[in-house]
Amino acid sequence: MSKNILRAFSAGIILSSGILAAAYFMTEPKETTKAVTASVTDQDVQNHLSAKDQIAVPRKDYEKLIALKESAVAKSGEAAPKPAEAKPAAAKPFSLTIQDGMSTGDIAKVLEQAGMVSSARDYATYLADTGNQTKVRAGTFRLKQGMSFKQITRVLVK
Repeated sequence: MSKNILRAFSAGIILSSGILAAAYFMTEPKETTKAVTASVTDQDVQNHLSAKDQIAVPRKDYEKLIALKESAVAKSGEAAPKPAEAKPAAAKPFSLTIQDGMSTGDIAKVLEQAGMVSSARDYATYLADTGNQTKVRAGTFRLKQGMSFKQITRVLVK
């Protein structure tokens, strides 16, 4: 490419940019492009909350509820035996059979029904978040009660 062609190309770009800038700044904005400001009233908020079957709670009441919840959790935590106190020999074995075509949601539901995981949704989300939803293999697997999500996944993707 010669210098003259490159100079002509550059001059064309500069000229077209100048024309577009002039057209942009010289024209009046249309009515549809003006910013629309709307104010939200308390009634709008109440209507929205009631439509979603929700309520608004003042901050002071919210903080009292949180403190009450934390004290209830602390009391229940004191009464319940800690997991470290549980006997490891009491871990009940479970045999999981995964067939071809089962989704991770199906696998998570089976694990939840067997009491291996507390929530099928949480386990399926864990598999997706860790990128293991496509790595789970079909077959029969031996699992033990009390295994973590990570431990169960490690067995299923081996």
